[in-house]
Amino acid sequence: MRGTIDTILGMNDGELLEYRRAGMSIPQKIINPTISKETLLELLRTGKVSEFNGITKNLENIDLSGADLTGGIILVTVSAYKKTKVEGANFENSILIDSELVAYLRANGAQNVPDAITDKNEIINLLVARGYDLSVIARVKEYLEKWLNT
Repeated sequence: MRGTIDTILGMNDGELLEYRRAGMSIPQKIINPTISKETLLELLRTGKVSEFNGITKNLENIDLSGADLTGGIILVTVSAYKKTKVEGANFENSILIDSELVAYLRANGAQNVPDAITDKNEIINLLVARGYDLSVIARVKEYLEKWLNT
């Protein structure tokens, strides 16, 4: 399974689209998924929000303890990950959209947690300034349009 995830992470947008189409025609059955912490972190660091959410929606007690999420794009709400372990995780320069999640991270030992940013344009401008790929920015913008009223 790890090889499959690594392959998926390395795909460009066109390849991902084709992979998704093929996957839709095959019944999905994953038993006892094993997702590495590194895979989850890479998804968060690179702004692959829907992929992260898809992998983690049925998992509990995600352990991000001590993780370096510097500059990550964290577009989830605290209600989605209340059992996440974050002690010692570094969120310096990360982009967070939920003030409740910020409070949760701070209360549970995360380090360098910035304030939440809830203005869509401010988030997009930060991504552009940081040099994120346009495909990442487009996915983040799509997500923000669904979840933020700005």
